[in-house]
Amino acid sequence: MRIILADDEVFVRYGLKDMLQQINSAFEIWEAADGAELLGLIDKVKPDLIFADIKMPKMSGLEALKRGKEKSEDAQWIILSGYSDFEFARTCIKYGVAEYLLKPLSFEEVKTAVDKTSALLMEKYKNKINEVRNNFIYSLECHDYFEDEEANNANFQAVVFYIDTKAEIQDRFKEELEKACYTAGDSESVFFWIQREQNEFILAMQAGEKYYPRKIKYAADRLKKIFQECCVTAYYMNDPASKKEAADQIIKTEKNICVRLYSGLGEINSLSDLENQTKQMEKDAFLFFHNIENFRIAIFQSEYMKAVNVLQQIENSENIIERQKNTSSLIKYLSIYFPEYQWEKVNLLPNMYKILAKIGQKVRGNKQKNNIQEIKAYIDENFYLQLSVQSLANKFYITPNYLSSLFKKETGSNLVAYLNRKRIEEAAYLIKNTNMTIKEIAEKVGYNSSRYFTKLFYEQYKKYPSELRKRRFNE
Repeated sequence: MRIILADDEVFVRYGLKDMLQQINSAFEIWEAADGAELLGLIDKVKPDLIFADIKMPKMSGLEALKRGKEKSEDAQWIILSGYSDFEFARTCIKYGVAEYLLKPLSFEEVKTAVDKTSALLMEKYKNKINEVRNNFIYSLECHDYFEDEEANNANFQAVVFYIDTKAEIQDRFKEELEKACYTAGDSESVFFWIQREQNEFILAMQAGEKYYPRKIKYAADRLKKIFQECCVTAYYMNDPASKKEAADQIIKTEKNICVRLYSGLGEINSLSDLENQTKQMEKDAFLFFHNIENFRIAIFQSEYMKAVNVLQQIENSENIIERQKNTSSLIKYLSIYFPEYQWEKVNLLPNMYKILAKIGQKVRGNKQKNNIQEIKAYIDENFYLQLSVQSLANKFYITPNYLSSLFKKETGSNLVAYLNRKRIEEAAYLIKNTNMTIKEIAEKVGYNSSRYFTKLFYEQYKKYPSELRKRRFNE
């Protein structure tokens, strides 16, 4: 946490700094002797928390508060005063001050105030994460980039992880991703994570004007070190990019990720390295490794006929494996997911047919019905839940990518766009027929962020929710 202490009395700053360091030695602390110096530091430091004396030379704490709020909206303020004054306290409340503390300060009072402001900052940061994450998911799923001046001016970086290991390890990995978002982020950068496939995770960062470009690489290295006993393959962006460019790079990574079975399983490389490796591969070799991964996915999703079709393609390109000098990544990959078999070049196809025979016994007589009409009906009845392509795919036992492509083929509509359309239609009905607030309506139809909801509403109806409500009362 970045903290500024503003007080013209040196001993007050010294005592307060000592208390703060006892509370958390990792706090970054700056000092200002007057209000003017405080305003200068706000521009430089972008603080999370400001302690300001109510009366200082050159500019009072209240005047600094008024101007400082314009410079750093998210910063929390704690006003210090040498005497109790109701009017001062009321003015502080008017400007959104978190606490009003009387001197002399006690350790307990300072700690309680810091705990309170930390909770407020964390809540704001969580809301910011949700908003940025929702916008980014929308870009990934719909390949659509709505106008958002703040997001469009921001720099994005990301690292894509593939966890080739057991499901329980993936749960641990999610927990570490969550921790990374709250420890790596600050007032200048927002970290968020997304799960795209069962074994694919994205850790991304939206950065402001001041940030460290290698932060995302450091986060990837840390996660790799924590899970060094597992097979974690990661590809990171070398340079920051716009939201559209970052999303495009991630999508391209997903299309080329089978290359890791050829040359990079369990390693950390840049996205540019992956692209170069892909270009160097022959087309038939690329398709071979792509089919190997598709076979594994089909088996784990119990998609018997898909596994049959994929295995036939692998069989038709059997000579490719004979041409490969280094098959260690491929053998390692198959050994992770099918450890009951001994894997070598010579028994690749025989083992795969044994696996296929086992899954065939399971699904025979119990053919799955991946009926898009059933999925549409489920969305229509449950659109207000936190639905995603991943959660729907899990419920209906198919892969997210297959669900997305099948839904688009059968309905002519993108699944996420269809879900959003249902939600916005219901929201329009509630606006016209209830007295619920716009925020309440947004939450009721499934959106945590009112801002994101408003953008989607405007895209669909070319008017804001508030305009529709005004029209209702004018009719």
